[in-house]
Amino acid sequence: MAVWLPLHFWLLGGTLALWDNLYLAPRLLATLAGLATIANLALTAHALAGRRAAALAALLIATFPFEVWFSVSGMAAPVFHALLSGAALGLARWWVTGHRRPLVLGALALISAGRRPSEPRRHPLRSAGVRAGPARVKACLGGSTARSIAA
Repeated sequence: MAVWLPLHFWLLGGTLALWDNLYLAPRLLATLAGLATIANLALTAHALAGRRAAALAALLIATFPFEVWFSVSGMAAPVFHALLSGAALGLARWWVTGHRRPLVLGALALISAGRRPSEPRRHPLRSAGVRAGPARVKACLGGSTARSIAA
């Protein structure tokens, strides 16, 4: 599977605008995204199974060879992993607390995670069929419970 991230190019452009080193700026972005992946998966494990599971999850992902290699490569995969693990964190937090906000933020992370190269060049939210205005998004981020989603 190829990762095709429009968001990665924007993040990389912002990193290069702040620090114009073509060799180290992509690696910095990948390293920060790798650290975000470790944090997201540890927080997901903590939400579902406690502190010991969180420590084990952080240790496993921090020593997983592909994650280590991706995190220093400068490729788009670490940003994809960070967004995907952020979506998993949102789902886990929604499952535990029942509040809608983590689920909406996780869904936005999942939508931002990428698109297939064959899709037309549109905004990722528009590609997913989301046509909610700012008022609707703000209402979704309110503190309502998961039970009100089905209603």
